[in-house]
Amino acid sequence: MLVFLLHGVNTKTVQYAGSLPDLIKEEFQKNNSPLPFFYSGFWGDNLKGTHAIWREIYQELHRKKTQNPNFNPDFVV
Repeated sequence: MLVFLLHGVNTKTVQYAGSLPDLIKEEFQKNNSPLPFFYSGFWGDNLKGTHAIWREIYQELHRKKTQNPNFNPDFVV
């Protein structure tokens, strides 16, 4: 699973969202669930390349569908 954390213009460092992934990981560990992958960024930095972000998301969804025919990417997006 990919968790993409995007924060706004009033943040001064990318570590702004640092505690949230730690809290999410703790919950996953409590449930013995596989840990997700995290990516954090400023929305301004990422909006310049949204086509690349969406391409990566769609590629990951396609890989999941290939691995599991019952996976429904329309439910995710």
